[in-house]
Amino acid sequence: MNPRILQQFCANVLAISLLAHFSLGHDAQAQENKDALDKDYSSELPRFKPLSPQEALASFQILPGFRIELVAAEPLVVDPIAFAFDARSRLFVIEMRDYSEQDTECLGRVALLTDTDQDGVMDQRSTFAEGLSWPTALYPWRDGVLVAAPPKLTWYRDTNDDGVSDTQEEWLTGFHRTNVQGMVNSLRWGVDGYIHGATSSTGADLDNKVSSAGTKLQLRRTDFAIDPLSQTVIPESGGGQHGLSFNRWGDKFVTSNSDHLQQIVNLETWLRQNRSSIPMPALRKSIALDGRQAEVFRASPIEPWRILRTRLRVGGLV
Repeated sequence: MNPRILQQFCANVLAISLLAHFSLGHDAQAQENKDALDKDYSSELPRFKPLSPQEALASFQILPGFRIELVAAEPLVVDPIAFAFDARSRLFVIEMRDYSEQDTECLGRVALLTDTDQDGVMDQRSTFAEGLSWPTALYPWRDGVLVAAPPKLTWYRDTNDDGVSDTQEEWLTGFHRTNVQGMVNSLRWGVDGYIHGATSSTGADLDNKVSSAGTKLQLRRTDFAIDPLSQTVIPESGGGQHGLSFNRWGDKFVTSNSDHLQQIVNLETWLRQNRSSIPMPALRKSIALDGRQAEVFRASPIEPWRILRTRLRVGGLV
């Protein structure tokens, strides 16, 4: 046989053998993954009886000088992630019932809670607004409440004072929603009279529906502030993940999952008016004394589902 033909024949046989080997290995791995997903893990996932609201209250460990009181609990409110009191001491609450995979079911709501007997505990509820997809933040304004439910920021109003929104006005649109843990959040009143919000990691390409239709404001690791009287929106320095607050002097602080306390120096307006080629230091600075990813001291044992999930991830099965 021609040596060149023999060499090509051997190479073909080797290639076919390797292909069969890898194919069998891939099929075996796929079957192993399927078996792992189909397995009944209920024996590793014991159910724990939930605490009553009173038992939960007693389980908190409070620093000296502080106290904790129960204001509202199930079934009056469910899945709360953000709340704010209005000028009448009523409590607006975001109920994000569609976190985190249910992005099309529109299960989110705004609950309005009232303390009718003035004892410090909410005892009356109305559903102020519903049919929202992934609502994340709110702030009471006049006869209603501003609600961030990406991609929109909408003013829901109650013009007949029956505890239910009867009209709405879209102020902004264009907030992105590619990551449910990194969307617009934390609407806060500022000493400048603006309502400030965190844009988070997903960013935004905003259209102002009220005061400047047709113009876009691009926000990337940049927060925003909106004048509720004119609906004028401006960018401002930011970049936290979820959480924004001010102290009494207007200094701004944000937080992220792996960096729990950061301060923002807001130079956004100055930088737009004073272009310079000189590199600027970061406007967001971690200020936690214990550093990033500080140690967490759990009062409860690690949940069994976390242990199981980690094992499956390490094993490459999920």
